[in-house]
Amino acid sequence: MTSKLDQHRRALAGILGYLASHGLAGSVIGPDNIANDEDPALPAREFVDLVRWLESEGAVRVPAVPSMQRGVFPKVQLTAIGLRILGLESPIAKDQTVESSLAKSTSPETRAKIGEFIGSVLGGFFNSQK
Repeated sequence: MTSKLDQHRRALAGILGYLASHGLAGSVIGPDNIANDEDPALPAREFVDLVRWLESEGAVRVPAVPSMQRGVFPKVQLTAIGLRILGLESPIAKDQTVESSLAKSTSPETRAKIGEFIGSVLGGFFNSQK
């Protein structure tokens, strides 16, 4: 049995991966978009909490209000910080295309970087609580 924190880490990686697959365009995203055989869809409020956490960390931009009943956000997009978490540079800064950068986003290295980011943020939070 996995812990709730492990479940949320996988969900955060799924959210960032899903958004990366849509480039920099605002995307509709909800719990069903990241569900798979290993990880069923999260409850709506939990999913909203995770997206809001990514927003407060600066990884995503959320200009619209979600449907609290379904947990669906109408327009979420990655920020430059979100791109860096995924191991991608801002295409504006490096004169590269978003498409070529995002093509690499599903690699195991990218998932490891997402995990490292989440671990470092959580570690910092827990250390600040002591």
